[in-house]
Amino acid sequence: MEISIENAGPYNSVRLYGQLDSKGAGSIYDTIVELGSLGPGKVIISVAGVTHATRAGCRALIVAAKMLHARTGEKLLVYDASPELVTILRGAGFDHLIVIYPSQHPLAAFAA
Repeated sequence: MEISIENAGPYNSVRLYGQLDSKGAGSIYDTIVELGSLGPGKVIISVAGVTHATRAGCRALIVAAKMLHARTGEKLLVYDASPELVTILRGAGFDHLIVIYPSQHPLAAFAA
């Protein structure tokens, strides 16, 4: 799993590339929690580069979303999600912590 981070003013943009599975879960979790500790602001994650997702990998997003919400009060915004990833994340039942945008640009997600 490769991760790139970009700070764009009031939000941080994270892009994930590769397989979203248990092997990459730790680095995803650490990255999002670290961003949340930097202070208030939104974290927007592009998953367009994710080639495969498992429930174990998505669990890292859910745990990180919980930590982000606890520290900043913000929801984790996920965009460019494949139907597979949307199904896993919505099925987890954490809509109060994660907002999923299947195909929107991050600025459109931020404006919502």
